[in-house]
Amino acid sequence: MLFVTSLHNTPTRAAVIAVHSELAVTKIIRPKEGMARLGIGHTKFYADIRAGRLPPLVRLGPRCVGHIEEELEAYIERLKAERDGRRAA
Repeated sequence: MLFVTSLHNTPTRAAVIAVHSELAVTKIIRPKEGMARLGIGHTKFYADIRAGRLPPLVRLGPRCVGHIEEELEAYIERLKAERDGRRAA
């Protein structure tokens, strides 16, 4: 939502900055959501991280971790590419 100045009906500088910064925000996916997106359980999820198949978690606090959404999405795309490559072969 943009706030406009009443005199010229144009967006304020703060509104324009807010809209642009929303587009550049990196989303963190918590482990439960990551497991749900991948359709795997807790044990396989953490085993794949340890084995290097899944991207590493980022620490958000002393007891809080998550994946960077772009990295998790890239992993899913890689799985799709591997699946499609095996079908074609």
